[in-house]
Amino acid sequence: MTRRVTLACLLTAIAASVAGFPFEPAGAHDWAGLFFVVWALAVFGAASLMGIHAGRHGGDLTAAGFAAVAMYGFGTALNSSLLARGLLGASVGIQPGVWGMLALGLLLIGAGRRFRPWVRAVGVASAIGHAVASAAVLFGAEMPHTGAEASDWPALVVAVSKLLLWVTMAGWIVDVWNAPVPGEPMEDLDHEAAGREQVVP
Repeated sequence: MTRRVTLACLLTAIAASVAGFPFEPAGAHDWAGLFFVVWALAVFGAASLMGIHAGRHGGDLTAAGFAAVAMYGFGTALNSSLLARGLLGASVGIQPGVWGMLALGLLLIGAGRRFRPWVRAVGVASAIGHAVASAAVLFGAEMPHTGAEASDWPALVVAVSKLLLWVTMAGWIVDVWNAPVPGEPMEDLDHEAAGREQVVP
């Protein structure tokens, strides 16, 4: 049951993010705002469940990473609410912290060994991009919803980092689908599956 809920959250998050991606330059209004909120809540749910399971199976770094990703989901939901009410200044104020939390989470997950190397590598690349974007905003860079052009380098960094995050989450989906327990070490799955007896009711 937990695995099905985790998969549902991850799939919902990606679908909502892809649907809302074209509207990001305009901010979170109307249906676009709904997509952003669904994305944020689904990320929070999936990260919370995966973090709990990783912690139960000895993946402390991964558990801490997913806790940070869950906080990113919370921060994104709050940021969407600020944008929906036209509070652009407040949105820009919390955005570096939100992206920084995501970067920290992805780096911690990448430092653990709970997922395949390519999944962790893409996640680290996304983390670096979000960290760079966070620093750029702290030093005065504008985002599209605050007047910047979509072709400006900070906006491009955010867009590429979001694409890499989608790929990372797709990797999580594959690993969760194949793992008996979400967050279980991938290198141990075949060995454990081979030693597990099939119980026929």
